[in-house]
Amino acid sequence: MLANAGDWVRDYWFVWVSWLGTPVALGIAWRRWAGGRLAPRTWRTVVLLLGLLAASANALVFFSMMAFAAVAKAPPPGWNFIGGNLGPYVSLASAGAAIPGRGAARVSLAVSGFLGFLLWVSIHPVVL
Repeated sequence: MLANAGDWVRDYWFVWVSWLGTPVALGIAWRRWAGGRLAPRTWRTVVLLLGLLAASANALVFFSMMAFAAVAKAPPPGWNFIGGNLGPYVSLASAGAAIPGRGAARVSLAVSGFLGFLLWVSIHPVVL
């Protein structure tokens, strides 16, 4: 067990960065996408929109599962499948959509996808 809360914050800084950074980066990505000039719908803008939707779904699933775990005091049903097989790949797909995507939200989408990946990777030692 850790001596005090400062040790936990220092030792698990990546958990704090991913928990706080994912919603912030995702919000910035949606703001930049919505505030941008409406470009003609090319395949690159559609890829960027699909990446934004994937990153949003990833964050929604993760934080709803964490809320369920906090209330029920038990892992949510499907935790191993979603946390091990689905969540990390959806977040990496959303980060990968920033590469061919076109628009102002590319950088913040890539950051959000990477931090969304860290959500799934960093939580396993803490919860399990």
